[in-house]
Amino acid sequence: MSNVQLTTWLLIMYHWCLDTPVSQLREICDISMVTAIQMYQYLRDACTWKLQQNPILLGGAGPVMPNVVEIDESCFSHKPKVRTMNITGSVLMFCHVQHHRGRAPREPVWVFGMVDVSHQPALGYMQVVQQRDAATLLQSCCPSSTCCRP
Repeated sequence: MSNVQLTTWLLIMYHWCLDTPVSQLREICDISMVTAIQMYQYLRDACTWKLQQNPILLGGAGPVMPNVVEIDESCFSHKPKVRTMNITGSVLMFCHVQHHRGRAPREPVWVFGMVDVSHQPALGYMQVVQQRDAATLLQSCCPSSTCCRP
């Protein structure tokens, strides 16, 4: 990565912002697949670090009136993708089960979310919560949290 020229870095950043797949980036910039993957990972890490250092704060006082923050909780669950083994004569075949009929979904995952609709586009924050009681949800959205202003 350290041998990559500045112009190539800028081109890679541009394509990363466009969500160009790594396989195409490799051909466009004439770099190895390993280098392309490492550079995309570096850019993801840089954005993660920046957001952790300066989190987006929702709500607070706007220029004319207070910003509006909408909150909600959602349940996400899906049925697992299972590979089954069928025996056809003496040949073993692995089939991908389609449509997941007859199986119960996995354990539900509850997500608590907040969206500041005063901004265009809206700013949002989501957090997986283990419990949906008032204490847990208030801890996520109270003014002392890292994501919401009073």
